[in-house]
Amino acid sequence: LGPSCMAVLYGCLVASVLAATNPQPGLETALRAYDQDRVVVDTVFIIDDHGGREIVPKHFQARTGTGRVLAGPEFYTYVDRPDLASEYRARSKRKKVLGGVGLGLLATGVGLSLGYIAASGRTANALLGTGVAVMFGSMVPIGFATALSPHPVTPAEVGLLVDDKNERLRTELGFPAEMKVRPMASSSGGGALVSGRF
Repeated sequence: LGPSCMAVLYGCLVASVLAATNPQPGLETALRAYDQDRVVVDTVFIIDDHGGREIVPKHFQARTGTGRVLAGPEFYTYVDRPDLASEYRARSKRKKVLGGVGLGLLATGVGLSLGYIAASGRTANALLGTGVAVMFGSMVPIGFATALSPHPVTPAEVGLLVDDKNERLRTELGFPAEMKVRPMASSSGGGALVSGRF
């Protein structure tokens, strides 16, 4: 299911819980506010032929309960971690610099190698050899730039950040201590389980 379908399902779930439990005044407003402001993370994982599951490292999509995507440093700011947002920006800059250096070296290597065409003798061989060496050398920064994720945390740590933010949100909204809102998923879809004493 897509994010919009999940948001509709979650909204219906919250409405049905509210109707079934006849909550105290104000709790309905808190549940609706939580539904809009909570953080949801769609983690990418691969399922192998034997049913094993592996999370794709450092690849996740965070959004609010309303479906607004929290991309890049905005996610870390939203979960009240400006230090991680700054680190994300620094790592992104480092990734761009490494990529730029690598592409610059690659272009220089290609230029030197093409100089081989106009030259002759030892000069031609020197240009070709240097150009090929610089092109191969460009693969080092390009490889590092490709491998470097701008995210300063692991997918497991992202889950902890999300849980912490959602727990603080529940506390700020005045949810009863016994009330829990938990995500749930199955092969046919997902939603949230709201349980507690009213």
